[in-house]
Amino acid sequence: MTTPACRNCEAPLTGPYCAACGQKALHDQDRRVITLLLGFFTELTSLDGRFWRSLLALVIRPGVMSRAWIDGRRLQYISPLTLFLIANAVYFLAPSLSDFDLTLVDQTHQVHSRWTRPLLDALLAARGETLAQFTGAYAIASGNVGKLLLIVHVPFMALALALLRRDRTIWFAEHVIVALHLFTFVLLFMQVQPLFGVLPDAVAIALLPTLLIGYAVMSLRRAYRAGWGWSTLAAVLTLAMLFAAHLCVYRTLQFLIALAIA
Repeated sequence: MTTPACRNCEAPLTGPYCAACGQKALHDQDRRVITLLLGFFTELTSLDGRFWRSLLALVIRPGVMSRAWIDGRRLQYISPLTLFLIANAVYFLAPSLSDFDLTLVDQTHQVHSRWTRPLLDALLAARGETLAQFTGAYAIASGNVGKLLLIVHVPFMALALALLRRDRTIWFAEHVIVALHLFTFVLLFMQVQPLFGVLPDAVAIALLPTLLIGYAVMSLRRAYRAGWGWSTLAAVLTLAMLFAAHLCVYRTLQFLIALAIA
């Protein structure tokens, strides 16, 4: 019988943990979504040098970290959920909040407004307030809700990847990992987006989506070991799914929940 090898360092496994590097032996159950969630809670309190290694890999080596997780080489990087939540916190502590935290007036001109505006009007009538008077309470509730709801973009991106990459050797949780890494980069990318304001408008409008799509292509190509054609198509469609989920799901949920708790 062949002795199983550690997926992180390839040393022979003689027990539940690798004697050479310490990584836990991976089994099919370790590729489930629940395992990803449990790993996040474990690592949240034990950040170390792996954070900086993970951050550098995310920014300058797109897709490498996702591929390592799919292959089972997980000891050198922090959990994708941990990295995402750090980026989430950075995004909402930064001053440039826009697309993920719309004002109340902006939220009344969205895809959902046709059927959510009557709910807002009924709430204002019950409270005896005008739209302007309700704006402050809504802004506080909306900001808090937005921090919790950012994660809703990820399952839709993972679903797009799962439909595009019909590979039975890749579990849905591993598509979630790729989507988490890609969305985490999107959040960080939005922090440097204001720097492009020094460029002419035409240049900035062309450069921003080009950089984002280019990053997504490289990320998916490395994560799935795919060709340029599939990676380009998948990058465009996955980012399109992200945009659609943002407009139709995220903004709707944020608006309704903020109304309920404001």
